[in-house]
Amino acid sequence: MIYLNYILLFKIWFNAVQYGFNVQKSNRAVLKNNSIQS
Repeated sequence: MIYLNYILLFKIWFNAVQYGFNVQKSNRAVLKNNSIQS
């Protein structure tokens, strides 16, 4: 059971890391677009 809990925690952590990475990428894209427009 403990082993399964670790797998679940890892999946949640991995998803959180991927989500954070995607947010950073989209924020950079927005910043680039804003600097080009101004």
